[in-house]
This record gives sequence, C-alpha cells and structure tokens, in this order.
Amino acid sequence: MKRFKILVPVDFTNETDVAIQSAVNLSKEIPLEIVFIHVVSKSSEVEEKLMRLEWRISRHASLLRGPYKSIVRVGKLFDQLAEAGKDNEVDVMLLGIHEASTMNKMFGSNALRVVGNCKFPIITIKGGDVFRPIKKIVITMDVVMKSVQIVRHVEKIAQLFNAKVFLIGGQQKDDALRKKSRIYFAIAEKRLIEANIECEALALKRKGFKQHLLDFCNEEKIDLLAATFYNDNETVLSVPFVQQLMDNKLGIPTMIIDGIPSNGTSQLAGIIS
Repeated sequence: MKRFKILVPVDFTNETDVAIQSAVNLSKEIPLEIVFIHVVSKSSEVEEKLMRLEWRISRHASLLRGPYKSIVRVGKLFDQLAEAGKDNEVDVMLLGIHEASTMNKMFGSNALRVVGNCKFPIITIKGGDVFRPIKKIVITMDVVMKSVQIVRHVEKIAQLFNAKVFLIGGQQKDDALRKKSRIYFAIAEKRLIEANIECEALALKRKGFKQHLLDFCNEEKIDLLAATFYNDNETVLSVPFVQQLMDNKLGIPTMIIDGIPSNGTSQLAGIIS
C-alpha cells in the first residue's frame, strides 16, 4: 500500500508540538510518511534551525511508525509551505493552530492564509486537542459546485480508516437552490459510493446552521470536519464560517481545501492578510 504523505510545519510552539504528536498518533494507524518543515527568512539560520528541528523530532522518533525527514527552507512562510508540499507530493498538511482572535474570526486567520496558498488540503488542530482515529467524517456542502471539491480528498482518508462520511448542508426553501443542492449532493454521493465508502446525506436547518452542525457532530462523535474554502458572502461557507469550523469547541480536527482557482498565490491573500 502506498504511504499517505503529510507535511507538518514546526515553529517550536506548543501548537506545533500538538501537530507533531498528532502525526505520531496517525503513524500508528495508517502507513504514513512525514515531512517536518521549518521556514526561516535568512540562509544563515538554516543550519542552527535544522539542528533544533531534528532535536525536536528526535523526542518522538522512537514512537513513529514510518519514514520521515526534516527540512528547513528559506523564504516567505506561506510560499515555502505550498512549494514544499508540492515538491514532496504530500496528500495533506497537518497544521497546529492558535485560538483565533475576534478579528481573525471575522476576516480570516493565518491558517486560512496558508490554505489559500496551497493546492492540497490542510488539517488544522488546535493546541490541546487530540488527533484520534477517524471513523466518522462530516463534509459540509453548499449550493455551489466548489463545495464538492473536498470530496476527493476526504475519499482517501475515508478509505484508509474505513470511515463513514456524512454529507451535510442547509435546508433550502428556494426551489432553484434546492435543485442545485440535490445535484451537488448526488455528485458527492456517487463518488463516495463508487469508492465503496459508506455515506449518508443530511440537510439541517439553515437558521443556526453552525450550532446544528456542531450538535450533530457531538451526538455522532465525529472525528473529522471537512469543507471547501472560498470567499463568497452569498454562501454559508464564507471566511467566518470556515474559521469557526477550525475553532470548534468540540476539538474536532478540520480539513480544508481552497476552492478558488488561482495562478501562484491565492486571490485570497490580500483579503485575509
């Protein structure tokens, strides 16, 4: 079986220690290859930071159940993470994040800026949370085609863990929106069924949708939330909503993919910088 490859940024904070520990836990569950990365602004810092990074990883090395490597790259953080992920052909980035401030909850955090720069999905984990084996996954759906983009990435994880996937969107009163919603749900369900993944589609009340979603996640003991990220204020999945998913009080890791086509850096860079 081909190993699932993840990129783990390390900035020597408690949050990235959580990401390291989560990678260790994940390596016990599935065939895994890990690339640990630290980014510096000056070439003169590389040698010292690489030694520090390798020392940090060495504390966990005996518990890792697969190959790994440590790299230090020079340049802008968001660009280097995106390029390292591309160069190493990673399946996902595992990103430890800080609690978002009120302003970031409205306009987007640095984690969302990372998402906007990458062509691969990112799983965010808050400090203090624990990455657990994935048995149940929720994908949030909307009335735009972009919301289906996350499905193919979730498919890999669901197959690795033999997990069930719930497709969840808001109840639509408008006939045209309801029709769109049914089409996109059908596309997502078809892909999952063809991949032999157990799935179920649900529509929750749009008023208070986020709370209804979290209540469902709590009742079903959901292990991973997943969403396509795009800056479109006419839809549910706007910047504040995705930020709230990442900051969820249940401690559920959140998988995000950028749904906006871009050349090089994302169109979102200026919006959420």
